[in-house]
Amino acid sequence: MSDPILDVRDLRLWYLTGRGAVRAVDGVSLAVDQGQTLGIVGESGSGKTTLTRAIAGLPLATRTVRTGEVHLDGRDLVTLSAAQLRSVLGAELAMVFQDPMTSLNPVMRVGAQLTEGLRLHRSLSRRQARLAARELLAAMRLPDPDTILRRYPAELSGGMRQRVTIAIALACGPTVLLADEPTTALDVTVQAQILDLLAEMQRERSMAVVLVTHDLGVVATRTTRIAVMYGGKIVEEGPTAVVLRRPHMPYTEALLRSVPRFDAGPRRPLRTIPGQPPGLLDPPPGCRFASRCDRASSRCVVDEPPLREASTPGHRFACWHPVHEAPVHEAPAHEAPAHEAPAHEAHVHEAPIPTTTRRRD
Repeated sequence: MSDPILDVRDLRLWYLTGRGAVRAVDGVSLAVDQGQTLGIVGESGSGKTTLTRAIAGLPLATRTVRTGEVHLDGRDLVTLSAAQLRSVLGAELAMVFQDPMTSLNPVMRVGAQLTEGLRLHRSLSRRQARLAARELLAAMRLPDPDTILRRYPAELSGGMRQRVTIAIALACGPTVLLADEPTTALDVTVQAQILDLLAEMQRERSMAVVLVTHDLGVVATRTTRIAVMYGGKIVEEGPTAVVLRRPHMPYTEALLRSVPRFDAGPRRPLRTIPGQPPGLLDPPPGCRFASRCDRASSRCVVDEPPLREASTPGHRFACWHPVHEAPVHEAPAHEAPAHEAPAHEAHVHEAPIPTTTRRRD
C-alpha cells in the first residue's frame, strides 16, 4: 500500500499562559490517504479546530508550543521555515474556515482575494488569473461570476461567501483540504449544496479532505473514516460505518445517543452527556472522560488508556472498559475493590447511524 498523503504523528499544540500550558492538542496521530475523507468530531472545546490549525502551522497565539510531525506527501511541515511554509499553504495544503465573513478580507474585492494565490503559486498574469478565477466561481455554481468578482464579501449571502472561500482554497489544486465546519450557520439546503460541491471537487482532483464537524449526520454520509476527539486527544478512530455502528469508546456512544431522532416521540426529552469536559490547563492523569463516564473504574481515574486495536482492522479506541469489547481488567474479578463498578456484561444495543444533517445552533 502507498504511504498516506497526510501523516500526523504525536502532534501537540500548547498555549502558554501565566497559569501554565493549556494542552489544546495533546499527542494526536492520524493518517489520511489520497482521495480519502476523514471526519473529525467531538464537542465544542475538544480541540478539533486547533488540530487543523496546528496541522497547517497557522498562527494561533503569540505564545504557543508546537511539537510532533506533520508529513505532507513525505515532507515534515513542522520543520519548515515561515517562507517555506508559505509556499506550501494554498498550493499543496489548503483550508476552508468556519466563518467566511471573518476569513475573507472585508475591504478587498472578491476578485483580488481569489487571484492572489493564483498569481503567487501558479505565476499567472493578471489577465490569466482573472480568467481562472472566473472559471472557479462558475465551477462553484455561482451565478454571474464577473459581477461577483467585483463585489465585496459583505455584498454576498452566507452561502455565496462560503463558495468563494472554497474556490480560494481549491484555486491552486491542493492535495489536502482542511475543512473546518464549512457549513456552519448555513440552512440545510445550502449546506447540502456546499457538501456536494466539495465531494465533486474531491473526486475530480483525487484530493484528501479532513472534515471537521459536530454534525454526526454529515459524518455518516460524507466521510470514509472518523476520528473522535475529546480533551485534546483522539479517543476513537476507524472506518465511519464501523465506528458509528459499534462504537467502543463510551464517549462516542454518548455522542450518538445525543443525536435527535425523527422517530422519537414529540415530547421525548433530548439525551445529554452529564458533566463538563476537563480543563486542559491541568488535565486529569487518567482517562479524560472518566468523570462523565458511567463505566469508569478506579483504574480509569489514574491510568490513561492507550489507543489500541479493536477486533475490526483499522478500528482503534482508548478505553479500559469499552462498550463492545472485553474490558482490560486491572485485577482478577475476585480481587476487584468492593466499591468499583463491575465490568458491564449487559447487552448494549448497536447505535443507529445518524441520517439527519439538520442543525439547531
